Amino acid sequence: GICTEIFPNTINCTCLPGFVGSLCSYPDVTTTISPNQPCSVNPCVNGGACLNVPGGGFRCVCRTGYTGILCDISGSLRLREIEIETSLVYNSFFKDISTNPCCAVVLAPAAPNQCQPNPCQNGGTCYLRPGSFGCSCPVGFSGVCCEINLVATNPCYTNPCVNGGTCQVAGPNLFRCVCPTGYNGLRCEIRVCDPNP
Repeated sequence: GICTEIFPNTINCTCLPGFVGSLCSYPDVTTTISPNQPCSVNPCVNGGACLNVPGGGFRCVCRTGYTGILCDISGSLRLREIEIETSLVYNSFFKDISTNPCCAVVLAPAAPNQCQPNPCQNGGTCYLRPGSFGCSCPVGFSGVCCEINLVATNPCYTNPCVNGGTCQVAGPNLFRCVCPTGYNGLRCEIRVCDPNP
């Protein structure tokens, strides 16, 4: 919903279809919202376009000058989000603009365990966050789901130069070592003998 301050410390909320209450935080049992088609209730405001997200939930694409989950924030307002997991079937996200409370917004159906099956790749370990998940990646991998092989994208990642050599990327999967005085070789592994006096 959208809340407006009508007096200092007094707000009035206009609820989206499917929600009731002073802060629009309770589902309206007389309205059915399909978890697979949340855009059917047109939750985006200020001319925002609603896009259904595969697996449930939605995303609003906002017109210029508007931001926020529902395009309900004018560009001049500061937004602080507080995420609260509820015991309802949905995760609710409450917004607080400056010091004024605002309304609950249903974003997506809550998954019982978003780590099952494990979305992390390349041996990553999944851990739960409120309404989401994270991946702890093994050495050499990064990305949201550990999908980026750092060695493949950066041949200097493993620091192949020895004896104080400096690795420089020379192309895709190619590196060269800049060796300190007294060393040479592909990886600065050869100690050069001092010339005899």
